[in-house]
Amino acid sequence: MVIGHYATALIPYQKHPTAPLSLFLFAAIFLDAVWLALALIGIETPHPAGLLDASLLNLHVDMPWSHDLLPVLGWAMLMSVIGWGVTRSKAVALWCGALVVVHEISDLLAGFNHYVAGTDSQLIGLGLYSRAPELALLFEGLLGVVCTAWFIRARRSEGCPVSKQGGYLLYAIFIGGAAMQLIFARSSLGVLFGIT
Repeated sequence: MVIGHYATALIPYQKHPTAPLSLFLFAAIFLDAVWLALALIGIETPHPAGLLDASLLNLHVDMPWSHDLLPVLGWAMLMSVIGWGVTRSKAVALWCGALVVVHEISDLLAGFNHYVAGTDSQLIGLGLYSRAPELALLFEGLLGVVCTAWFIRARRSEGCPVSKQGGYLLYAIFIGGAAMQLIFARSSLGVLFGIT
């Protein structure tokens, strides 16, 4: 899940509009940023490793340091500290940590399986990317729609309505982003474009 994580940032941003939206977006995708950093140094390498060779269906990666349940709690605390450091707001700090936990829950519902604490522990999650990637992307699109609808309704009720064009743009980003991933749900980009 990628674009759906970003949609969750709309919830705390509505509650704390003076905090930087970029902070909430970063918190929402923080676990994937950690994973990419670890993948770059060879600790959590995906298989197949080449972007052109991977599809959602054939991609496999163990993420014991970035996405396993117990380490996620530590990452959530770290993100809370970062949120506090940026804003000096306890509420924003808590939201930043919560976005990390919501990221993990979303992944367990519509992404890869993760372990509790290392590859010798219990594997948890629905594993929809490797079983039914279209269903995972449907969940991601729906998450985007729900978060966007909530954001638009909350802004309107507080007297700061989102413009019609702004609302359409938000829906287009989250629905379109999930739909774009359908392209490589079952086939790699290399196969699709005749590169490999």
